[in-house]
Amino acid sequence: DCLSQRAPEGAPGACTFPPTVNAASAYRIAKGAAIGLVGDVRFTEAAPTMGGEDFAYLLEKVPGAMIFLGIGNSTAGTDVNLHNPRFQMDESQMHLGAALHVEMALRSLATSATDKLCAGSATGDAAGQAQCAEGTNMEGED
Repeated sequence: DCLSQRAPEGAPGACTFPPTVNAASAYRIAKGAAIGLVGDVRFTEAAPTMGGEDFAYLLEKVPGAMIFLGIGNSTAGTDVNLHNPRFQMDESQMHLGAALHVEMALRSLATSATDKLCAGSATGDAAGQAQCAEGTNMEGED
């Protein structure tokens, strides 16, 4: 709502996408899976951006997290942005994306129903907020 109210102050236009907001439980699953696969050194937490993303509509209905899999390699010429017409997939890195998705799915299936309530806290559910406040984490997470 704040984005919709502030947009006219900054520039004429319209807010066409809602903000993309990761569910805390999904973020922990994704982060744990990524670090488990590639280690702390290769994990980078992305800074918040104001870019529009239609994935936000899905996150309004289903708890999830947006992730970026860095596969850029300047030597191979695969270091341009996904939405660039010169984008080339470095297929030698495809196994990392597949492994990351499998690991996230396995961790999600292993997460108890109590942990998943943490994702519902954004809707104002009191029980979900209380469990999030307790810092409910998956086993093995920091």
